[in-house]
Order: sequence, then C-alpha cells, then structure tokens
Amino acid sequence: MQEKNKPVYMQIADMIREQIETGEIKPGDKLMSENEMTKAYGVARLTVREALGVLVNEGFLEKKHGKGTFCKMSRRGLSIDVLLDMNDFYFIPYYVRSISAVLDKNGADFIVGDTKNSWDEIIKLLKKIIKRGSDGIIVQVSPQKDFDKDEIKRIFDEAQNAGIPLLQIDTKSGIDGVPLLIMDEEKIGKLAAKCFIEHGHKKMAYIARDNCNISDMRMKYFKESFPDARRIDFDGKLSESIRSAYDDGITGIFCFNDFVAKSCIDAMNSIGLRMPEDISLVGVDDTLLSKVYNLTSVTHAKEEIGECAAKMIVEGRLENVVFEPELAERTSVKDIL
Repeated sequence: MQEKNKPVYMQIADMIREQIETGEIKPGDKLMSENEMTKAYGVARLTVREALGVLVNEGFLEKKHGKGTFCKMSRRGLSIDVLLDMNDFYFIPYYVRSISAVLDKNGADFIVGDTKNSWDEIIKLLKKIIKRGSDGIIVQVSPQKDFDKDEIKRIFDEAQNAGIPLLQIDTKSGIDGVPLLIMDEEKIGKLAAKCFIEHGHKKMAYIARDNCNISDMRMKYFKESFPDARRIDFDGKLSESIRSAYDDGITGIFCFNDFVAKSCIDAMNSIGLRMPEDISLVGVDDTLLSKVYNLTSVTHAKEEIGECAAKMIVEGRLENVVFEPELAERTSVKDIL
C-alpha cells in the first residue's frame, strides 16, 4: 500500500473513496461484505470497519441494517447542467426542487440554463456547455413542432461524443439515441375523455395549444372519443368563446393544462357561469391550482421525472422512461342526467 505513514484503515478508505469519485462505484451500489474486504485487503475486520466508518461519516457510504453497506454519494465536484424554460413558472418549481434535492444529496453542483422555450436557445446553450465541459446535461425539451431536427441531432451527438451524459425530459423531440423521460401524453387525453363519458357528457369542447407537440398528443385520443368536440381559442376572447359554446349546449371543456382551466374559471365567472353547474372542466398536471379550485385534473409526474432524471445522470445509468398518468378527481365535473 502507498503512504506507509498513514494508518491502514485510512489507506483503505482512500482507495474506496477514489473508486467512488471515479465512478467505478456508483450511488446505490452495494459494497463487498466486511468478511470479503478483510480477505481482499488482507487486514483485520476491525480495520475494515474503521475504514467504512470514515466514509460513512463523510457521507460517501451508508449502512443498511441486515443488508450491507451501500454507496450513497457520487464523486466530488460533479457538475450537472440543467436546461429549463425559466419562464415556465408552472412546472419549474417542481423540476428545480426534485432535481436539486438529488444533486445536493450527491454533492453535485447544479448549473441552470434558460432555454426560453426555444430550440435555437437550446442549441446555443449546448454549444457553450460542450466547449467548457460538463458531467451531465438534463434538458427540458421545447414542445414546439417547428425546428431543425438535423441540427438538434448533430448537437446532441456532439455532446454524447464528448462523453457528456444527456437526458431529455418533458416531451418527445423525435430525436433518437438520447434517453427520454416523459409522460404518456396520449393516455392523458384518454383519461380526460373517460371521466366525461362516465359522468354522462356528450357535447364537449376543448382548449389546445398551437404549434405544440404535447397539446397534439393530449387532444388526439380525446377527440377520438368526442369527434365533434368544439375547439375554443384560448388566445382569443375566452369569455365570449365560452358563452357561445355554452349557448350551443356544450356541457364540458377539456383544458390543455390547469392554468388554462383556471383561466376558464375566471372567464366563466365574468359572464355569470359556474363550474360545474353550468360547465364542467378537466385540467391536466394536478398542480396546486387544481387543488385550490377543486379541479379534476390528470396527473403529471413532474417531481418524479426530475428526481429520476437527476438520479440517472448521477449514476450514469440512462434509459427511456414513460410515466403513467392518473385521474385526480375532484368536484369540477358534474353528472349529466
């Protein structure tokens, strides 16, 4: 062993620490048993325990009673870039909280880049990151349908060729070869339609987003269940559009997300309509808004996606994951007799 003046247990601790810092031992990995270590290092069991005790105190390891010793922390100095649309006040708090919790636990730095919901901005950010280097990138994919896929593919390949782990979150980009963590957006539309059908609704409307992949997927199966559903323009005069739909016998509206649903509630209140007595609403994402307004909403695994993405980047184990939505039913959909 090196450094003969250093106690043996410290030398063993140094070797294990180095394995963790280089990524040879990853967070979640189970270490050899104490008996196996005594044979591997040719030392007494007490020496092994002292070495493990040092690393437990430093936060690198944790002992689980009856199960063994596990790696808890990633290598020191890990620097992860997280590219998010910082104007997305709707989801950012959930992503930031869940991602930073994992990275903090693993002693990693957390560098945020603002995508401004633009593929052009994502490309600019990625070029800068590749030039300076990074231990991993989590990028919130822009839902915009119109972008240069060849350019995105090229810059993604460049990052991966530079040895930088890369993950996409939030929505499909159509770029193969880069692991993606997303919701089953089409099932979201199915769940919303199922809710309205079970409550007896037949004449429906919906509010979608233009030039948005997520919106297209959410509305696809909803419109299969309600092919005659009327589209309401969110960017127009919402109160007038809702009044017209109500006068035409619309009983329910499927909203692209909870924020849109909240805007519908405000517009309805301004013209004397009530939810759900006059019009029922279903939103998406199950945010704080849905709880405040007792809004039935299809869930979005926003915190789970952030947590899973951060763990994958830290552990270097990247794969595609599709999260299943559920219906969080409250009081915003009434029965139609």
